[in-house]
This record gives sequence, structure tokens and C-alpha cells, in this order.
Amino acid sequence: RAFCLLALAVASFAPVDTGTRDAVTAAGAAIGLVCLAANLGGRAWKKLNLGYMDGDSIFGPFWAYCGAVLAGITFPYIGMRSVNGGSDDADVTAGFGPSQGGRRARQGVG
Repeated sequence: RAFCLLALAVASFAPVDTGTRDAVTAAGAAIGLVCLAANLGGRAWKKLNLGYMDGDSIFGPFWAYCGAVLAGITFPYIGMRSVNGGSDDADVTAGFGPSQGGRRARQGVG
């Protein structure tokens, strides 16, 4: 997360019409997406009961992170309690649903 925020902060101070700004912004966005995939993958890994990875080697944490990212890309919603959607005119449930203390959001079109 820190590298993502650092990259986006550096990009905000870069000159406007340069390739450097675009490259650093893209790198920050990519790091953010990888962090999101790792978070979702860690939840999916736990939900699927895949067990623990061997952490005895020096590369154990790296392989665990790569596994979490891969699981997050492959199974992004398995760790969620519920995922609801609808059409443009429907109410969309956000969070864990209104019956479980979540909030309801309207999908605005306009």
C-alpha cells in the first residue's frame, strides 16, 4: 500500500504533459490492483480451506503473496459473504446486505 500511495503522490507532482507522469500513475494503479487481488485472494484462500503454505524457506512469504494474488485474480468473490447486483433501475446491495447491518445504495444513472 505504501508503494502505491508513494507512486501516486509522486505522479501528482510530476509535470503534466510528460510520459513520466503517465508511467508512474500506471505503476501506482497496477500496484493498487495487485494489493486488492492479494486481499481478495487471501480471503478466498481461507474460505476454500487450502491450508497453509510452507514458510521455512526464504522465499516462503513471496510465494504466499503470489498465491494470494493468483487466488484473488481467479476467485475474487469467494471470500465475500454476499455479492448482489441489478439493473440500472434496481437497488444494489452494498456491503453485507441490509439485513446484516450493511447500507443500501442507489445506482445513479444520469
